[in-house]
Amino acid sequence: MRDRHATLLFFSVNLSLVMEFIPTPEELRALRRRAGLTQAELAKRAGVSQSLIARIEAGTVNPRLSTLAKIYNALREYVEEEVTVDRVMHSPVITVSVDESVERIVKVMWDNGISQVPVVDKSGYVIGTIHERDVVDAFLKYRERALHMRAIDVMSEPLPMISKNSKLSSVVKLLRSEVPAVLVIEEGKPIGIVTRSDLMKFFAGFWRERG
Repeated sequence: MRDRHATLLFFSVNLSLVMEFIPTPEELRALRRRAGLTQAELAKRAGVSQSLIARIEAGTVNPRLSTLAKIYNALREYVEEEVTVDRVMHSPVITVSVDESVERIVKVMWDNGISQVPVVDKSGYVIGTIHERDVVDAFLKYRERALHMRAIDVMSEPLPMISKNSKLSSVVKLLRSEVPAVLVIEEGKPIGIVTRSDLMKFFAGFWRERG
């Protein structure tokens, strides 16, 4: 009896979770429009007819939960695979010059609450990155002398760089690794940056603010 009760509780909890993330017809219409998909495009991706999408959004048909889940998953996959980076990135990008002192760099990072900062040359092109660990290592190795060292003396390799028209999925793959951020570049210069916090903000806003 106890096992049966536990099983029923398991399915009850999981069903409530499924219902929480499957949108209502009104929410589905809002999400589709926010994603920039037509009814025909969404129908093709979900493997259903356009007329079914239209009737669901109009509230004239009561679809199965599995059908709504199929449409929702098609919409979710589209957002993750087709949305471009410029919809997720934040700008302007905080940078430091190649000749900036470590003392100044520490202040920039502290004041802006960032854990890494791109290093640019005199023309504005990215040539490296300074991470928190780079600064800490410099202080441990050089002590007070580190304050007067330059960015070029302590920087690491540049962050991965992509164009603003790159797909969001490419950024997701990078940020799921050890990469802390991805730079968005135009004509060789940074115009935006995407961190894990930006991804969280985008997905939370897209999927939760359905109205």
